[in-house]
Amino acid sequence: MGYGRITLRFGALVLLTAGACRAPKPGESRVHRAAAQDEAGSVHVAVLSIAPWESYVEVLQPRFEIDEAGALAAVMPTTASTTMQSRDSKKTKFELGKSISATPPPAPTTPQSTAGKPSVPDAPFTATTLTSDPMSRYWAATSLYQEVQMLSRYIEDAAIKRDLQAYVIRFQISLMPRARREPYDVYTTISFFSSDPNAHVPTTPERGIDEPGGSDATESSSAAPAPVVIPLLVSDNLEASLSARGDETVRGFGFNVGYGIGPQSASLGHERERSDVERGAGRDLNGLLTLAQVTPNTLRIRLGAMQQGTTEWAMVPRTHNITVVVAVPPDGPRGLRMGARTVMVDAKTGVELPGRSPARITELYEDVAKRHKLGDGGADLLRRLLPLAQQNRQAEFFALLKRERPNQRYPDALWLEVASIIVGGQYNAAVIELPPRPPKPVLPKPQAVLVFDNGQTCIASVHGGTGISLPHLDAFLVVRDGDRELRFPALGFEPGPAALRIGFPSLLALGLKADGIYLELDHGRAADGAPLRAEYEEVVYRAAPAAPKQPAPAAK
Repeated sequence: MGYGRITLRFGALVLLTAGACRAPKPGESRVHRAAAQDEAGSVHVAVLSIAPWESYVEVLQPRFEIDEAGALAAVMPTTASTTMQSRDSKKTKFELGKSISATPPPAPTTPQSTAGKPSVPDAPFTATTLTSDPMSRYWAATSLYQEVQMLSRYIEDAAIKRDLQAYVIRFQISLMPRARREPYDVYTTISFFSSDPNAHVPTTPERGIDEPGGSDATESSSAAPAPVVIPLLVSDNLEASLSARGDETVRGFGFNVGYGIGPQSASLGHERERSDVERGAGRDLNGLLTLAQVTPNTLRIRLGAMQQGTTEWAMVPRTHNITVVVAVPPDGPRGLRMGARTVMVDAKTGVELPGRSPARITELYEDVAKRHKLGDGGADLLRRLLPLAQQNRQAEFFALLKRERPNQRYPDALWLEVASIIVGGQYNAAVIELPPRPPKPVLPKPQAVLVFDNGQTCIASVHGGTGISLPHLDAFLVVRDGDRELRFPALGFEPGPAALRIGFPSLLALGLKADGIYLELDHGRAADGAPLRAEYEEVVYRAAPAAPKQPAPAAK
């Protein structure tokens, strides 16, 4: 009895793939990171203007208008939308045949990445069926309404001590990166100190100046009462960008089993694929400027890296104008010293870049000395010249250079080289002279005010008063016409040696009968915060319409 030959072939292949098919963020591989702060860029600080606080109170106070309904409509906006979709597919296949190859069964198809090519159609973001908690909306509207009302008078209610004199100081912070796509936030700390206005700008240890007299902060100015800085004015700047996010995770599983007995063969296969898709769209906010108080005389300023299309964040060459209120004792020195220190922090990791090392500072001096052929001791000479350049003491700079190197051919070029050593350092300094205070305004005393109406304009004449600033002066002519009380603002002012003339609309032209008239003057607030207002109840009104113009004689 014979037996046929039985051949059994078995093949199996199992494939399991799992993971997130996610595209890299734009520009992740193109950022430029520096090893030290002076390699990343430099920050420069300069004082632009200074003026007494009283000169700005009226013009800086905003007057926002919002009612309860407007506040309710403005709160709790939709700022982001997200959709999530899932797909799960299965496939089983059985085949029976008469022949079978000697090769293993085919492997199931590997799921392909769909990053950038979503396999699930986008769904529109809708929230028509969603609503917010009514109580939360009213609480948010109340908060918004109250905050707007506070903003509309916060300048007038500034927290300035009555025994201090306040000044508005505007200074400039300039950011200059050395390369593009540098992902750093900049933090500058600025302090104010009382000082002699004629003192030199103080030098700083970061320059490598360690000689006696390197700093010009005198003992008397250091012992003076400290100024107080108030971040009352513009303290924030934001940028917004629309962003979309799409994540798709694909998981695949498959197997294929085949066997053969003699001439017969069969195969069984099964595949399963699952994909999860999440998409979101919203508005990303990024702080470009933030201002905060650290101590009574110290501010910390953050200059945020800007959002970029080619990189995630990057420093951009930019000039920022910062305005603060600084209050000083009235009997203190008539000057201020301002010192600033800047650091750069990685916007993603939060790691601070190191500053210049003493070895790096020495290397900078030696490079300049070599280029200008200063010979032995050239680096030490530059260390003595640098504070003179920083303080703009040109006569002393060139006298020292001529005494030490009489054959130096290009002194101006050397000045530029020495000044350039400061670039990239962490410190800046300045001395500010406080301007004289304006005389305290005194409004005219109560008096009889003459108002003359010529049919075109009413002219009110007021005598007396000192220190009146016309840009800060408001005047109103209040007219009682029957049961009505009408207020007419001034059309203009004309100061004179004997009287202040104020123009108002003509009552004759308006057809009003003046049963009673009085004049109001408003000069804002004094230095101590007291209002400067006066009313003049005794008004003498005279009406004399201007004679009509005679027609020109006809030409013969």
